[in-house]
Amino acid sequence: MKNLKLKLEEAVGKSKIIEDKNQIKKYSNDFHYPLIEGKIPEFVVKPETLDEVQKIVHTANELEIPIIPKSSKSSRYGGTIPENGGLIVDLQKMNQILSVDPLNMHVVIEAGVTFKQLQTELDKVDLRIIPTIFSNSDSVISSYLGRYPTYAMPKFEYTDLVINLEVVLGNGEIFRTGSMASAKSPPVYPYGSSLDFFRLFHGARGSLGIITKASIRVKPKPKIQEIKSIPFQNHKDFINFVYEVERKEIGTECLILNKYNALNYLKIEKKDTDFPNWIFLICLEGPQRFPEDKITYEEEALNEIINTHSISMKKNELISQLEGLYLKKFNCLGDGEHQSYDLPLYLTLNKFPNVFSAIQSALKQFDAFKIDLGVSIIPVERNRVAYVEFDLYAELKENKHVIEFRKLFSDLGELAIKSGAFIDIPFGPLKEILYSKMDGYSTLINQVKNIFDPNKIMNPGKIEWEVP
Repeated sequence: MKNLKLKLEEAVGKSKIIEDKNQIKKYSNDFHYPLIEGKIPEFVVKPETLDEVQKIVHTANELEIPIIPKSSKSSRYGGTIPENGGLIVDLQKMNQILSVDPLNMHVVIEAGVTFKQLQTELDKVDLRIIPTIFSNSDSVISSYLGRYPTYAMPKFEYTDLVINLEVVLGNGEIFRTGSMASAKSPPVYPYGSSLDFFRLFHGARGSLGIITKASIRVKPKPKIQEIKSIPFQNHKDFINFVYEVERKEIGTECLILNKYNALNYLKIEKKDTDFPNWIFLICLEGPQRFPEDKITYEEEALNEIINTHSISMKKNELISQLEGLYLKKFNCLGDGEHQSYDLPLYLTLNKFPNVFSAIQSALKQFDAFKIDLGVSIIPVERNRVAYVEFDLYAELKENKHVIEFRKLFSDLGELAIKSGAFIDIPFGPLKEILYSKMDGYSTLINQVKNIFDPNKIMNPGKIEWEVP
């Protein structure tokens, strides 16, 4: 390790290397600890330039040291937890907003830029970033490449927000995708003269290279916003309602919360508080031109569907508070994030009752310790499919609780898949379940990694899988 330290000092300077054991230990866990555990890294390095990142990768290749990229203060799904020790490359100091293009509605930013930071800059030109359901203090690039769901996912053009990338590959080469590869071209076109390379890095979890900058889609800032909330007592009642709302393309940001998650966001501990069992929140937006007209006709269309389904629109103070909270979150203000062990799924909304029933039944049979269940749902591409997050609230006080909870989490993942759900993030106990069902896919991932990262130093163990 002494040789590694000397090499790193040559690459980035002593001031950018963290050696303090207490500080380093913080990098060995995330939101899913202790569901997911790893090793403590040897060092943490905080580069500030592309050249420094490239030197770090060359050093790691020379000494065969694992590299784990990290660009957010918080992380989840074990993506930045070292599995074999190694070197954390913390990119939070690479936080420059390099360009803002209001005409083409895109920005070029470095890996450490957060949602709050970027939105402050976009406010000056009446543009808006698309926030994820997680913290607004997170890195924009890592959140989008990590496929964290966004509130604006009902619109298909907002499900793919990364246009081009600049990457230091695992072999140390600098790789730029699409029109970003040409210094004379604006970085707004994701396709080059050959393969669509930028998609390789979606969900790669830092296993192919270190993303240093990207061009990102943004949207016009609305002139008027109104939040509407529709209460439901039974989860089966909102299925057809949501299909009809999305088919008529009403609103932009929307989500469904069960009572537990809604009250948790409001920081209300008494879960027997008077509140609907489910609530559908939708944001209506009026653009810069004729904003009132758009709001009016969307309200009329929404009210027509509400009347057709004979929904009682009782509203109380807590619902009003929830509307205000989410209006802030939709605009990258405030956070309101909750601490839970979330099971992220994708499914068609008509399958939700079966999956929900299966998860509920499994939790009722689990009596080792108390687990509360929160649910969040976001329609994707006008409800072509839905993102469903089951949030498991549990206090894992003893080691035996951790072991039992890991087994339960794995069983719930298997149960969800059998009930018609799809899991797209192979993390923790779910990794073996996913890869064991698709040998061809696992083989292909290993082949791709060998091309971009021949020495397998980039975040080893996160996406590759040994096919039996």
